Amino acid sequence: GDKLALCGNSGRSPKPHLHFQVQADPYIGSPTIDYPFAFYMLNEIPVFELKTFSRPGHQDIISNIEINDSLNNAFHFVPGKKMQFRLMTEGEETASIVRLSVKADSFNNTYIADENGNSKAWFRTEAGMTYFTHFEGNKKSFLYLFYLGLYRSVSGFYQGLKLHDSFTLSMISGKRGMFIQDFVAPFYTFLSAEYEMEYLKLEDELSNNKVIFRSLATVKSGKRIRKAFDFWFEVENGRINKMYINTVSANIEATWEEADF
Repeated sequence: GDKLALCGNSGRSPKPHLHFQVQADPYIGSPTIDYPFAFYMLNEIPVFELKTFSRPGHQDIISNIEINDSLNNAFHFVPGKKMQFRLMTEGEETASIVRLSVKADSFNNTYIADENGNSKAWFRTEAGMTYFTHFEGNKKSFLYLFYLGLYRSVSGFYQGLKLHDSFTLSMISGKRGMFIQDFVAPFYTFLSAEYEMEYLKLEDELSNNKVIFRSLATVKSGKRIRKAFDFWFEVENGRINKMYINTVSANIEATWEEADF
């Protein structure tokens, strides 16, 4: 990175600090642009809030995402990485194996591919945050559930932190609901697809090793939930060790295995 400024006392300032000014032109005296930060953590003790494309307020205490090594390694999806899970569905006697691999296309767009099928989940990673941008393929696959459950995540642990986002309706809503929504769209939006993740606890505080969090993907009609996917994750030793998935039709436990492909 380029050097932005030197840090030091100026005038009557009681402590070192930096001033930031964003402008469209590189000339002295150019107008200042009211430009937002892409994302940062707002510290409202004891609660933290992830702010995206926002501007800090007066006397706000803010910081970058403080990285948790175990989470960071688990969400470190780089081309060539392989993940394998053993799936056990409630009511079934035999388990199935799912193999996922991280790849990049000719434009360097990264995605996770299902080695058992043709499904792909496209994602981006930016300085402590990972988020999915698109899914294509079988919506009955494990990769689709993986995409829903980890739609947006940060690689830092903050007790009680909640992340909120929204899905494109076509990614999660049924065809019938989409048909009705498209028909009335010019007048009224009655369907919404929402995502929430909550960081619950850090079980091994000495090593910051085991992190537990949950997420929820829902389709709502007004305040009524029409469809829900409930997820529970255990991250340990830098990998997604356990993933529990609860839906109306199935309860699934996914356990990490060493990849054999």
